[in-house]
Amino acid sequence: MSNAGGWGPGSGPTGPPPPPGFQPEGLPPSRRGPRRAWYKNRGAQVGIAVVVVIIVIAAVAGGSKKKHTASTTATTDATQLVTTTTIPTTTIPTTTEAPTTTLPLAVRNAIRSAQQYLDLGSGFSRLGLIAQLSSSAVGFPQDVATQAVDSLNEDWNAQAVLAAKDYMNLEAFSCSGLVGQLSSSAVQFTLTEAQYGAKQVGIC
Repeated sequence: MSNAGGWGPGSGPTGPPPPPGFQPEGLPPSRRGPRRAWYKNRGAQVGIAVVVVIIVIAAVAGGSKKKHTASTTATTDATQLVTTTTIPTTTIPTTTEAPTTTLPLAVRNAIRSAQQYLDLGSGFSRLGLIAQLSSSAVGFPQDVATQAVDSLNEDWNAQAVLAAKDYMNLEAFSCSGLVGQLSSSAVQFTLTEAQYGAKQVGIC
């Protein structure tokens, strides 16, 4: 049976030819013309272009942010380095001239002699040491011996304790006997110094 005015399967044309791209109904998919690929679709192309532009903008912004962060970090590190770095200063020691160098030679020698007597550890009073230096055995003038002894700034209470211990090792003294010995004209500690020395050795 013929299909008038159309094209059908297994039949020849009985009318004008079909327009380009015409797909007869009833044909299986394998008999139809080729379909356009999705990437040839104009809408898909526009979408892809938009996505590419967004990716490029994000990459540029991220790189700029990283450069800004690196620059800020470098600036902060440099500032901290300048702030925390301290330039060492050199202290020039000042030399203080010993007072004895300005004293006359005789006084300096008397000071050396007085220090040698004190180093014996037997204990000297101020007046007793002056008397020793100005004695005929040593021979310093009275004023030289006095200046030498006074320049020592000695603790005469401590010297009284040394003398008290020395006397206690030689003889058994009472409290008043030891105080009298220390303050006698031979030893010449003051009464206060003699009492302090006797008390420190435990006899008073």
